[in-house]
Amino acid sequence: MLTRAKGATPDPEPASDRAPLHSADGPTRALDIGVISERFYPDSLAVAVRLRHLVQALAALPGARVTLFTASRGVTTQGCRVVRTWAPPVSNELPYLLRLVAEAGLGLELALRLLLSRRRIWVITSPPFVAAWLCSLACVLRRAPYVLDVRDSYPQVFFVVGVVRPDSLVGRWLGRLEASLYRRAVLLAVATQGLAEHVQRRCGQAGKIVLLTNGFDADLFRVAPVKYPTFTAVFHGNLGRFQRPDLIVRLARRCQEAGLGIHFLVIGWGSNRDEFREQVPGNLEFRGRVPYEEIPAIIGQAHVGLSFRTDDEVSRASFPVKVYEYLGVGIPVLVTPRSEGGEFVETHQIGYQFAPDDEDAIFNRLVWLYQHADDLQALARRCQALRQRFSRAFLSQQFAATLAARLTPR
Repeated sequence: MLTRAKGATPDPEPASDRAPLHSADGPTRALDIGVISERFYPDSLAVAVRLRHLVQALAALPGARVTLFTASRGVTTQGCRVVRTWAPPVSNELPYLLRLVAEAGLGLELALRLLLSRRRIWVITSPPFVAAWLCSLACVLRRAPYVLDVRDSYPQVFFVVGVVRPDSLVGRWLGRLEASLYRRAVLLAVATQGLAEHVQRRCGQAGKIVLLTNGFDADLFRVAPVKYPTFTAVFHGNLGRFQRPDLIVRLARRCQEAGLGIHFLVIGWGSNRDEFREQVPGNLEFRGRVPYEEIPAIIGQAHVGLSFRTDDEVSRASFPVKVYEYLGVGIPVLVTPRSEGGEFVETHQIGYQFAPDDEDAIFNRLVWLYQHADDLQALARRCQALRQRFSRAFLSQQFAATLAARLTPR
């Protein structure tokens, strides 16, 4: 849902944040928008699928011309020209220090392209954090305003995984880079309320923070007419550092040992995928990477969605895209840890949240849903009644209208 972040209204907003956006090149007839994202559709990662509808909404603005710069195999979409960088996407399987180096390489190329461009305004996605900061610096040098789309709390992620201590010289330096990245933006789009509060603490400018939740692609994620004949719990998405594939394996093993007819289906890729390459129970199927457009039909036939993350500061403030996508196909979801996403599913009564170490409670709830079809159907009906409110196209159109209002001289 697109709203002002909590706390935005009472706080005074700097005059520069309230002014309409103009570039150093002066007014132009066309609204030339540059978009920078490491990945883009048909890539199945969250940033790629989130950005697709935002780009389409920007391209639909009167007089808009949109060019997207990406490191992935992005395809031209509804009025947006796609330019692929020479630098490759940054793999989430790299060690964190090597990822920083790879981000810097990608960021330098993108910053150079930005400096040579004459576009009126830029939309920059973060992460990759270092690349985003370098692009923001290029915007300052070019005197071009930029909007920052913030999807994760960097460098907080580095602190949580222990790569850098927040009180170290490097940690304090990264913190200053983060604060400057937020302060220099003319508009900050954040994916969760937790992120909004974090960004506000870092930049002190609540008035320019807008909550742009992820939503789901209503054209792809639809309620399936039939279900798998066997009760199926499905996980799809990134299998990186903050996911808990080991929990899925243990639940599958317990179900098999108890003689329960519950099948576990896993779709995804990432550094933790090896959990599914060793000895796994026979009721667990790992399909690996699947084209994004094929995912909705696969997960829609399942009975329950799984979103299992680690119990840390980053995950507790998270709202995984997969939660919205399970909502889109009309299936309830089990979430760990207790988090913003978990509060959403419990508030709307479309699922349950747990602490990741409370395996017994997760197992018992899954078995309950398996054995009580009426309760499962009640959750599914609430999903189907709620889903239309979180179409990603609708949310993106709202945000584009907000940006257009900033661009209109007053």
